[in-house]
Amino acid sequence: MMRLPICLSMILITISLSAQEFTVDGEITATSVLSNDDQIPFWMYSNVNGSLGSESNFSGTGAAKATYQFSDSFIEVGAAFFYRDNLTDEFQRKDLYAKYQNNWLAVTAGAKSQQEKLNGLSSSNKNFLLSTNARPLPGMIIEANNPLKISNSLGIDWGIAHYFLNDDRVVSNPYVHYKRLGLHWKINEHHLVKGTIQHFAQWGGTSPTYGDLPEDLKEYVDVFIAKKTGDRVNAPGNHLGSYLFEYDTKTKIGDFSFYHEHPFEDGSGTRFANFPDGIWGIFFSPQSKNMITSVLYEFIDTTNQSFTQDGAGADSYFNHRIYASGWTYDGNTLGIPFITPPINNRVRAHQFGATSTIWKIAVLAKVSFVQSNGTIYVPFEVEQNNMYSFLKATYSIEKYGRLSLLFGYDTNSLSDDIIGGGFSYQYNF
Repeated sequence: MMRLPICLSMILITISLSAQEFTVDGEITATSVLSNDDQIPFWMYSNVNGSLGSESNFSGTGAAKATYQFSDSFIEVGAAFFYRDNLTDEFQRKDLYAKYQNNWLAVTAGAKSQQEKLNGLSSSNKNFLLSTNARPLPGMIIEANNPLKISNSLGIDWGIAHYFLNDDRVVSNPYVHYKRLGLHWKINEHHLVKGTIQHFAQWGGTSPTYGDLPEDLKEYVDVFIAKKTGDRVNAPGNHLGSYLFEYDTKTKIGDFSFYHEHPFEDGSGTRFANFPDGIWGIFFSPQSKNMITSVLYEFIDTTNQSFTQDGAGADSYFNHRIYASGWTYDGNTLGIPFITPPINNRVRAHQFGATSTIWKIAVLAKVSFVQSNGTIYVPFEVEQNNMYSFLKATYSIEKYGRLSLLFGYDTNSLSDDIIGGGFSYQYNF
């Protein structure tokens, strides 16, 4: 009686294997940078997923992934490790994950790098709270692969995740809760409007002051709904969130994307008491790509923070009294890299960027003008004015990989200029 189910299982496995396509891909990258200072230019080590430290001169990365492709879905397993000099942990995991994806669902377990957005020109990779400034967080995320259609013009985007912070920090081994909900309205073929709210919360872990913090189901529910309980002034954990409003339009000269991301850390921010804080941006991709392939401008302001004249209500972005390491991982800011917990979160910045193709050479250039003022409660004695510039030129050598030349030049109103250059070689197999 047991042979029939076994035979059926073998037949189903055989059919499945015949319907799938198995591929293996690999990548090796080596980067070398020299600078006139112990520190290298800002955009060489910021928003690079931790592949270079602020004082690194060399980085080597090896990555591989295997994919089973079915008719309407796939399973992917990947790993990437890198070595960087002049860091406490020079050899670390970058990616280590398993992923399943079909037409409407994606499930990823482990740590996986985010997809690059806006051609790598954005100051935050179009996410104020989770840029590409640190290594990918380990955990599990279940999300929509494509917006779930509720009509021909409306779709719902969603995602929920549970992450771990397993680095060296004040509160050891806390969790990170994440969820998002978005509405996409396709007005017609030329106009698309999107609105998304996302929510992060650090919770649990072991505090050197308060001991083991609650990690039971009741606490998770309170964290999930950001519920105030007992004599707490705010909800349990360290909460961060943002609204993202986008308008995309296609014109005869090219495609435009206008966006504003508004951060909040408590009720005052959710009702826009900290307006106009956030990122205001425009991205343009011209129809004719004879030379310029994309252009970006962003204005960033984080100076309001819901602060009132009586000294109350300051959000103090990315900082927290109990979770004193702040919104960081491995000491790197998880969100926009202009904020550096715990010393500086009041900034105004202008971000310019462009990509181009010249004689088969792909060029990326960006420059940032940043005013930093410390925090509301501990302001800098003197305002710091910085300029961070970066240039990357990449040439693809047929069958032999890609070679990139790198250049960065930073200025600071309180210290010497930093000039750096180098190269990066990438080979895919």
